[in-house]
Order: sequence, then structure tokens, then C-alpha cells
Amino acid sequence: MAQASKNATAMLRDLILAGALAAGSKLGEAELATRLDVSRTPVREALSRLAAEGLVEIVPNRGARVARWTDDDLQQIFELRLRPRRLTNEISAFLDECWMPRRAGQRRRRAAGV
Repeated sequence: MAQASKNATAMLRDLILAGALAAGSKLGEAELATRLDVSRTPVREALSRLAAEGLVEIVPNRGARVARWTDDDLQQIFELRLRPRRLTNEISAFLDECWMPRRAGQRRRRAAGV
């Protein structure tokens, strides 16, 4: 991806996530190109990339819009983001249970000179 496309993608992502481009709002290539001070090609590539990320919806012969998120969508995303953290905590607790008593016993034996 060319630098202009990367920059356009980053700027559009920031505008969407900051709420400067409201959910459901139309994303015209010409208007965005002017706003971002790039040609239409990087805007088109940025829209495709953001569509792959789920931030933009592209409808053939209709153009692009900022994706709308339902409360259920947001709840699912939140829960998915928590899963790795929960799993990490569970693994850590499991390892503590399995290894810490052994290590404590080894330390006691070393301290006793056994």
C-alpha cells in the first residue's frame, strides 16, 4: 500500500473513531479526497481497507457509508476483546497452582540443606 493510501486510511479511521464522521453518513470519494488533501485513488483504497476492518460499508453502485453498530454488535466486540485477558488470567492462576507449591517446597528443602 502506498504512503498516501496508508495516510488516508489512518486519517479516515481517526475521523470515524472520533465521531467526526457519524455512523451511516455517506463517504463520497471526491469530498474525502478534498478533505484529506489526496487524490481519489488513495481514498478508494482507504475505503476498501476500512471496509475490511468493518468501519465502512461499501454498497455497489451506491458508494460507501460509515458502518452502523448495534448495541449487540458492540457487546460482542467488547466480550471478544475481554476473552484473551480472561484466558491469560486463567492460565496464570493455573500455573500458579501447579508450580508455586513445588517451588516453595524446593526453596524449603534448599534452606534446610536437604
